[in-house]
Amino acid sequence: MRRILFPLAVLLFSFPVFAQQIDSLRTDAEVEAFMRRRFHDEVFLSPPVKPLGWPEGRKYLAALGMKAYEKVDLDNNGYTDLLINGYIIPSKGIGYCQRSSFAVLAFGKDSFLIKDLMREHILTDFGARTMTLDHHVYIRTREVTLLPLRPGEKDSRLHRRSDTLVCVFGEFVENPRPRKYDKDDIRKIGYSVYGALGVPGFQISITGDSAILIGDSVLVYGHSDGIDPDAKFVAKVDPMTLTRIFGLLQYMNVSEMKDKYEDIVEKTDNYFGALEISFGNGEKKRIGYVGLENSYELRALFNIFEDMIKTHHWVRV
Repeated sequence: MRRILFPLAVLLFSFPVFAQQIDSLRTDAEVEAFMRRRFHDEVFLSPPVKPLGWPEGRKYLAALGMKAYEKVDLDNNGYTDLLINGYIIPSKGIGYCQRSSFAVLAFGKDSFLIKDLMREHILTDFGARTMTLDHHVYIRTREVTLLPLRPGEKDSRLHRRSDTLVCVFGEFVENPRPRKYDKDDIRKIGYSVYGALGVPGFQISITGDSAILIGDSVLVYGHSDGIDPDAKFVAKVDPMTLTRIFGLLQYMNVSEMKDKYEDIVEKTDNYFGALEISFGNGEKKRIGYVGLENSYELRALFNIFEDMIKTHHWVRV
């Protein structure tokens, strides 16, 4: 299982690439070449081998009316983006492929950010299409996952899910009910993540524009200077990162989120942790999670905090 999941971990997060303008892509072949050259060499617009899927799942996805790709401005920045419904081979040598959907966000100077929209990556059929509500573009997704057998069951079960996503601050979150937080409404943000099977974790807390990081020094320096999982670092958070974090928290409306989110498929290498918000009125909200695929919002925050480890100047204390 670990060998199969590792290549998909590359797809879970996003990174910038540089390529030709999206407007110049005219055919399926050109779109596929763009994705394979700039993102992952096992992405296809048509199935290269037998696709994973079940009759019920195929009907569920077909009713969505998705296309191989759509050109549309997903983040309302004036540049043409791409929504792609394609196929990916999860691991070299496997004789099947599975559906996956990607959003390619375009920015100035032909720079792009590629986001994998799938939640689950194990035995899942996935599709997406755009929809416009009140002059704003959303993405409607449908997902069918084959769940493992439970004790006493003879047949596996299919789990069907549909989400409406909106792009905010370069991340995709479920259709929100935003709550306006003033600057002093949130006093402290705490985020922790841990990985099984020896994957290093970290804790970050932010008060004002100051951040404290506790975690393996390898995460910060990018090389092994001695494994110390309790190493402590401090840094000043740049204004753009603060804007993204507080902006996402408003779209998440953390006060109304569940206390715990769990992946529908239990895996041996799941990440787990918690988001804890301390409000100015003394209240606290703790949101635990098992698996980063159970909530688009929690995954988006993970992306930001992981980027902070790589991009901010941390001083060991």
